[in-house]
Amino acid sequence: MKNKLVITGLLLIAVVLILPNPVSATLQIAVTAYDTTNTADFSSNVIVDNGPGDTNLNPGVIKLADGFEPIPDLVVQGSVHSSTHGISYNLLKSSSLTVTNEKTAPARAYVAVSDTDFEPRATLADVTGSGTFVEAGGSTFYMSYWNDPANGQGANNVFSNYADFAANAGQADSRQ
Repeated sequence: MKNKLVITGLLLIAVVLILPNPVSATLQIAVTAYDTTNTADFSSNVIVDNGPGDTNLNPGVIKLADGFEPIPDLVVQGSVHSSTHGISYNLLKSSSLTVTNEKTAPARAYVAVSDTDFEPRATLADVTGSGTFVEAGGSTFYMSYWNDPANGQGANNVFSNYADFAANAGQADSRQ
């Protein structure tokens, strides 16, 4: 009986050492979009890694379906977001091949990509980006980053409608 307990104990220790540690990091993307002439045409949601809206089942990668439309006629193709956690480097990458406004009116999209639990705690962050506007006079592109030493999730704001967004979006981004 004593040998069975010792063997069982050793097996339990081996299982704990062999099984991967659970990951508490959460890669997610928050997308809020609206038609500037008809703000009732509004959408706001968060897509979490391996949750609804993510077509890639690999952990650390969110891929939106080709033809993703946060609002009708605002079409996103090739949208992939990924996160790599490492000792020597941590990467948070986000890209979309095209974002096409097929509406007759201007549309706006606010996108936040975030992950948590980078180790060691990041003390420096860099951002780079580019965009090309084709037949889109007056369009603008703004990009920023936030490094949160408190390890908070930055892409978790969902707004119920345009009025909620207009009243609260500044508070959500006040840290920038």
